[in-house]
Amino acid sequence: MLEYLLRNDNVHQDDKTQKAAGIESLGAIVSRILKYANRPWDCLGLPAYTPAEHTRRHYRQLSLLIHPDKCDHPRAQEAMAILNNAFKKVTR
Repeated sequence: MLEYLLRNDNVHQDDKTQKAAGIESLGAIVSRILKYANRPWDCLGLPAYTPAEHTRRHYRQLSLLIHPDKCDHPRAQEAMAILNNAFKKVTR
């Protein structure tokens, strides 16, 4: 699901082109996570029936993208904490 987020051939496209191609920017990912802090499946961007293995891989990809050491977004640390909590809730 996240494979389309940061393709090498789409790195230099503008926001309108990215939106048309279904590519979500890092800022949009962080905003979505912050917006859906109390809804873990929406926070992860996955439907509730997603298999555990796919959920784990998707979480790993998201966490690598928004990790505060790699993401310059001012609220990346807060988003990372929310993402971690969401993953814990859905994997119980």
